[in-house]
Amino acid sequence: VSSIVSAPYQMALAALHRPGLYDVAREPFAMTDAIADLMAKITVAAHSELEGHLPRSWPASIEVVAAGRVETTLVLDTPGDPAQAFGFDEVAAKFHAAGDGIFGAAEVADWITLTCAAREEDDDLEELQTRYLAFGR
Repeated sequence: VSSIVSAPYQMALAALHRPGLYDVAREPFAMTDAIADLMAKITVAAHSELEGHLPRSWPASIEVVAAGRVETTLVLDTPGDPAQAFGFDEVAAKFHAAGDGIFGAAEVADWITLTCAAREEDDDLEELQTRYLAFGR
């Protein structure tokens, strides 16, 4: 779990091993010298001036120091946030990216189909709830 909530680890994965971002089981755990070296250079700190954006958005101020220069970027909305909402294809792709390795593509596709059907039919909503509550038992 610590690898999922570690901002330095997630940022290093994004830079050096992007497929690892969606491997929620972390099997095999991706830790290389390059990832560890980059993690050691990443510092995460709270900035009170960004709190005014919460909870509408979860902003970040990114500062990169390299080659004697400092570059800063303010990120207010990222893909998937309300201002850059995902459509069906993006949600399905993210669900497949996170779930295929654990459940298999067919099972993930079945969950997506049932979830879409549950929006229209009470019986499908009940089935979705039953399967969700049984999950992990």
